[in-house]
Amino acid sequence: MSDTNANIAEEDTRPRPPMPELTKDDRMRPWWFFWRVIARTLYLFVFRGRVLGVKNVPRQGGLLLVSSHQSYFDPVLASLAFDRECHFMAREDLFHSRKFARFIASLNAFPVRRNSADMRAIKETLRRLKKGRMILVFPEGTRTPDGRIGGLQPGVASIAKQAKVTVVPTLIEGAYNVWPRHARVPRPARIIVKYGKPIFPDEIRSMTKTQLMERLDQTLRQMQADVRRTYHLPPLPGTEEHRRRTERSVAPDFGRGWHFGFVAERLFLRTKPGRDACLPTEADSTRDAAEASPAPAIEERQAT
Repeated sequence: MSDTNANIAEEDTRPRPPMPELTKDDRMRPWWFFWRVIARTLYLFVFRGRVLGVKNVPRQGGLLLVSSHQSYFDPVLASLAFDRECHFMAREDLFHSRKFARFIASLNAFPVRRNSADMRAIKETLRRLKKGRMILVFPEGTRTPDGRIGGLQPGVASIAKQAKVTVVPTLIEGAYNVWPRHARVPRPARIIVKYGKPIFPDEIRSMTKTQLMERLDQTLRQMQADVRRTYHLPPLPGTEEHRRRTERSVAPDFGRGWHFGFVAERLFLRTKPGRDACLPTEADSTRDAAEASPAPAIEERQAT
């Protein structure tokens, strides 16, 4: 049995944690407001955060935010711009610690069993949407391993069509650089959150589940490309542009810190800002050889 299947089997044998109680209304609680102030401060001054497309998000009523997933910070990042609380799914094993379960439940998290069609979590999502709550879902199912958007699971389309609420594509970009899957602790880097054009219930009703998922997939990928181009972010691993840059670059390895590597590249390789270090051409070799040899006129005067 593979490790993944073993983990699933282990989860199935545990008693399922209870579903947290839902607040009476959608008004922001002091507890939520306190953590939002802290999160906004860190987002603006540590991560140089930017939020785009806020006007695309309705301020009231049931709402489904369909977001990319890059780090543990994503549930907080996706809802920082709004004066209403957000609800989100969290993997079930996080609720097995009583203290941590109480904490994340106070921030409107509710458990979902991954790698399976968890009908209990789906019913809880529908219940909260029908009560006018804003729900955040990650259709990729897990954090990205390389910063790129993975395949979207079709369960989101079923929820959207049953709940009959507005769906807003949500992009979180840069959080992978802050806290990738292989890193133990986060590090400072720029994060951008962008909200796409909403898909209203009437439009969702006229589409099939496949059409809805294709539109969400295309929208999220286009949003990611636009944000990375606008903010001049480096190409993602596995892309054609990343491969070309890697082949052209001859910069030595100055360590893991990009700040020192950038300065060292400018000093030692003498490349202009915004351009890659390129391999020397035949013209460069000819010019260097000419500069190294003495001029003929000088040799004649020394001979006489």
